[in-house]
Amino acid sequence: MTITLLFQQDYTYPPSHQFILVPVRFYGGPAPFAIQAILDTGAVISVFDSAYTPQLGMPNYKNGIPTQLTLASGSIATGYIHNVRLELWRQALVAPIAFCPDWPNLIGMRGF
Repeated sequence: MTITLLFQQDYTYPPSHQFILVPVRFYGGPAPFAIQAILDTGAVISVFDSAYTPQLGMPNYKNGIPTQLTLASGSIATGYIHNVRLELWRQALVAPIAFCPDWPNLIGMRGF
């Protein structure tokens, strides 16, 4: 079976990009804000740098559910999962996001 995806707009990535960046808008803090994240179909869960948690109104992100995170490079760290209000591709939803210091912003599969 062939599945065809149609998009309203074409986007050509520069040759220096070896991944797909998508805009993500977060809600829940004092004001909504948007950042770019890597679309990672190999990631089980979405992970974002914990530096964004104050903007989300999370004074202590370590109050979340701890989970072990592993990058393809083999780097291992502990992330803390919270259900977060966000918008992705103009769709508002609540998704589980793990927060970890100094981690690349990744959109994973869980919650989408």
